[in-house]
Amino acid sequence: MISTGGTFTAFFDANVLFSPLVTDLILELAVANIYRPKWSQKIHDEWISAVLRARPNADESALRRRCAMMDAAFPDAMISIIAPLTWPELPDPNDAHVVAAALVARADVIVTNNTRDFPEPLMATLGMVVQSADEFLRHALAVSRSTSLEAIETLLHRRKKPAPWNTSMLALELESRPLLRTAKMVRELTSS
Repeated sequence: MISTGGTFTAFFDANVLFSPLVTDLILELAVANIYRPKWSQKIHDEWISAVLRARPNADESALRRRCAMMDAAFPDAMISIIAPLTWPELPDPNDAHVVAAALVARADVIVTNNTRDFPEPLMATLGMVVQSADEFLRHALAVSRSTSLEAIETLLHRRKKPAPWNTSMLALELESRPLLRTAKMVRELTSS
């Protein structure tokens, strides 16, 4: 478990940034200084392409605005790499960009929902941990109860459609993504 507060860095794979709700929670915890977020332009392009494949009627310009807002909110989050290195140990050679960008970012953790695509022995030699979004969020929420509660309240305050959200709605939405451990942690944090 990463429990070093705002002193650790997380690099996000595109599949984690697909859901606006998950991204909102991830970024709200970064705003609260739980950790430092990192991504690349290629990651932005990949999650936008995935959204457009899943929802052909989605407004690409709105998705690009979301990227611009993320980049503006976290000006040091964007990582540039010239040419990614290659690692024969990776099951998917396309993931070399994620590993290379995470190295440039000096990330402590790569957050991806395809954890098995990042073999633990390779990641250990590179000094990184790989976590699913569910595992990462559960650990991030555990760093500081009061800070996490404030981040959750801020997120709920912004979520007003179709009606104002409460923690039960948030937990149910997280479960549907399926972020079961995160939903359980949200319930635990807000129930006591």
